[in-house]
Amino acid sequence: TIANTAGEMIAWRALKKRGKDLEGYWVTERNPCPLCLAVSGEPSWVWRRSYPAGPPSVHPGCRCSIAWEPK
Repeated sequence: TIANTAGEMIAWRALKKRGKDLEGYWVTERNPCPLCLAVSGEPSWVWRRSYPAGPPSVHPGCRCSIAWEPK
C-alpha cells in the first residue's frame, strides 16, 4: 500500500501539472485502523491537515488507498 500510494501521488502531481483538477478521497478496506477510519471518505484537503506529507497509509499493514475524482 505504501508503494501504491506513493505512485498515486506521483501520478496526481503529473496530472495536476497538465491542468487536471482532481481530488483524492481516502478509501478504507475491511477492518481499518483508527488512523484510516478517522479520514475515511474524506477529500485530500481534509486529511492533509493531519497528514501534510501524504495520506495516513505510511503506517505498516495498511490496505487502504486513494480514489481520484474530478473536482
